[in-house]
Amino acid sequence: MREIKFRVWNKNKKEWMLDPRQDDFIPQDENFNRVFLNDNVVFQQYTGLKDKNGVEIYEGDTIIFDNSDIGGQRYKGVVEWNTDQSLDNLCWGLWIPSKGWLHCDFLGDLEVIGNIFEGVDK
Repeated sequence: MREIKFRVWNKNKKEWMLDPRQDDFIPQDENFNRVFLNDNVVFQQYTGLKDKNGVEIYEGDTIIFDNSDIGGQRYKGVVEWNTDQSLDNLCWGLWIPSKGWLHCDFLGDLEVIGNIFEGVDK
């Protein structure tokens, strides 16, 4: 069973309020509903997957998917929850702007290189 975790981005401050991968804080002196249940925060769910370096992969992460060693290709895209009926209904998928959806059954190396809020590191 995969672990259910979320990270939380504050759109106004442009910073993580909560990221289980880091030692970030959760404000203790403010009302939970005011802090977390408003239009200024974005929740992103953990996919249950880790990249080749052991980094947890979250919705909104920009990743490199490389299966060229088994005859495939190398893609860069953004991880999103996909409800497309043609892709087994509900699953995590990789959105590649020039190609469309890549199915969630990843057979190859995954590497997190950034996210939709902070850009790409590589």
